This record gives sequence, structure tokens and C-alpha cells, in this order.
Amino acid sequence: MLLFKQISKRITEQGDFAEFIIEIEECIRDRLLSILIAVADEANSYLIFETLNDRGLDLSVADLLKNYLFSRATDKLKDVQKKWEEINLLADRFELTKFIRHYWLSKYELVTEKNLYRKIAEKVRNSLQVFDFVSQLREAAEVYGAFENSQSHVWDSYDSGLKQDIERLSLFKVSQCYSVLIAAKESLPDELFPKVLRMIVILSFRYNVICSLNPNKLEAAYSKTSKYIQEQKPKSVKAIFEELKEFYPSDIHFKRAFAEKIIAASNAKLARYILSEINQHYMDSKELIANPNATELNLEHILPQTPSEKWLVEFPKTDYNQYIYRLGNMTLLDSSINRKVGNTSFQDKCATAFSTSQLEITKEIINYRVWSPKQVEERQSKMAEAACQIWRLGY
Repeated sequence: MLLFKQISKRITEQGDFAEFIIEIEECIRDRLLSILIAVADEANSYLIFETLNDRGLDLSVADLLKNYLFSRATDKLKDVQKKWEEINLLADRFELTKFIRHYWLSKYELVTEKNLYRKIAEKVRNSLQVFDFVSQLREAAEVYGAFENSQSHVWDSYDSGLKQDIERLSLFKVSQCYSVLIAAKESLPDELFPKVLRMIVILSFRYNVICSLNPNKLEAAYSKTSKYIQEQKPKSVKAIFEELKEFYPSDIHFKRAFAEKIIAASNAKLARYILSEINQHYMDSKELIANPNATELNLEHILPQTPSEKWLVEFPKTDYNQYIYRLGNMTLLDSSINRKVGNTSFQDKCATAFSTSQLEITKEIINYRVWSPKQVEERQSKMAEAACQIWRLGY
């Protein structure tokens, strides 16, 4: 289309069609260079295309795989095309190549995205294998999409606790665990799946969110665990945890990391979740649960994000910025009260806002006489002790 527009524009400008055709002919004859590269198989063709792609665009493994599967489908081509179209429709919520790779990890072995096409091409060769592979991929796509949507019909038969855990994985921004969840949903009884999901949520919170440990090592373990689930079909979540226990940070490691954790302003929703869970633990009751609506219950920074001079009196020898986004400097506050307190002093906040809150995590702040680095660190250390009990696997 772009070439057509350029040619039309050039003809309009020059006005001589015959001369322009001659110019194009000379250009093709003298300047156009065609290169034929012979490769051993389709897998090598992918590597060659990737190497020669000088336009700065990422080649889609999914597109290349689609063409390969269609070329091998022969008599089952229409059925394969139909199922691939259905997969594409389901892929509205996720990236297709990423899904195919996670599916492969859940069924076979650890593989990088770069080598994914080659591995599939080596295993899926004839029309029957192509049809079976795409059929299984189609079934898995529906479940995979539901990992990104807690309201999916896939979860209709489960309670609200499972749906909340689905939302937590999204909040944690983790997806490597999807290979394990695909295997668990496909191979284990329905009643065991929520327990596997809960185990993954706790492990992800400790390993990824708080301790920020190496995700690459965890991905390899998830792939191995997925194969274990597919082949052994364990009857308890404890057996599955045994495959992953080396990636479950110890209480000592977890508490140390939590006590120093900083949550950036862009992750306010994550901070609200953590504080809500700690508040519930403090209150030892589900009668009063922190309002999940961010417009009604605000994330409050005790030391304000833009502190006045009077706040900085207690931070004379430190960079106050390193304390603003510490969890120990955050709490939850009713939005109507939060608007009133604004940037007032710590004592005024205690008197007019913190003391009137029904949330223990906020009300407890009035026990501090001043607000300085020491108080931020003390409060966060106390939170770390609570966190160790909240996000725990007692296997």
C-alpha cells in the first residue's frame, strides 16, 4: 500500500508514465539484489530470518509456528486452522508466543523463546501430531486466559478465595508459575487446584515480591515441577511443594527483606494489599476488612511525599526520600479524612486522623511521640514479624 502511494505520487509529479516505468525497470535491473539462502530445516529458517531482520522488529515465533503447523496439517488443515483461529480469539488477554512457551514448559521441558520453534518442529511432524498439539493448545488457552481474568467462567465453580488469589498473581506481576498452574488444572482433581494456587501465591510473594530473587532459577524449577505433576499426579499440595521448597525463602531471609522493603509510588495497589493483609492480622478478625476501593480508602504516607520543613526536623542527617516509600511509613486512611489532614504535622495527623481510624494498622501510629527514621524502621520490623505469619506455608 505504501509503495502504491509512492508510485502514484511520483507519476502525478512527473506526469510522464512511460518514462517512470523505464526508471523502475532500470532500478530493478541495476539495484535490486536477490539472495537465496539454503537451510537444512524450518528451525534454521527461523534463525536466519531473525539474523537478517534489520528493520528492528521482533519476529513472532507464534506466526512462524502457525505457518509450520499449517504446512504439516495436510488433510486436517481446515480443522487446525479453525482451532488456531479460536486460540487467537482467546489470546486477546495474553501474548500468544508467551502462552505457547508456558504450555511447552508445562508439558515437556525448559526452553528459551529463541529455541521454542525448533523444539516444537522436532516433535510435531505429521498431520495427526499437528492436530493433537493444536487441540491441546486450544484447551490450555482457555485456562491460560483465565489466569489473567478472575471473573472468567473457568472459575465459576470455585469460591471467592480462588478468584482473589488469581487477582493476587496479577498484582504480583508474575507469570512464570503459569506452567505449574496449567499442569495442575489439567492433571489434578478440581479440589486440589485451589491449594496449589494458594501455595504458588505465597511462594511468589516471598520469592518474587519481597525478596526479589532470581526469576530464571525459579522458571526452571516450575518447568520440572510441571512435568512431575503431569507424570506423577500427586495427591497432595505438600508433595508438589517438596519440588519447590528450595525456592521458599526462610523466615529469617523473608523478615530481613520485608523489614527493608520499599514500594514505589507506581505500585500503590501492591502496598494497599500488603497493608490490608497486615491490618487484618493485627485485628485478628474478619469483621472489619479494609475497604478495597482505593478512592474511599487511601494509601497514606505518614512522612508526606512532599514534606514541609517542620517534617524534616526529625530527618536531619538522612535522605528523607529513602523513607517515604518504606512500608513502615505507609498506612490506610479514609479518603474524607485524608483530604482534611493534607500536609499537616505528625502530631496533627495523629490527633485528627490516625486516632479516629477503625483500622488497627492506622490507629497504632498514635503510640509514637515523634516520626523519625527510627520509628519507620521499628514499625516496619513489626510488620515483618506479622508478614512472616500471614504469608506462610506450614508444610
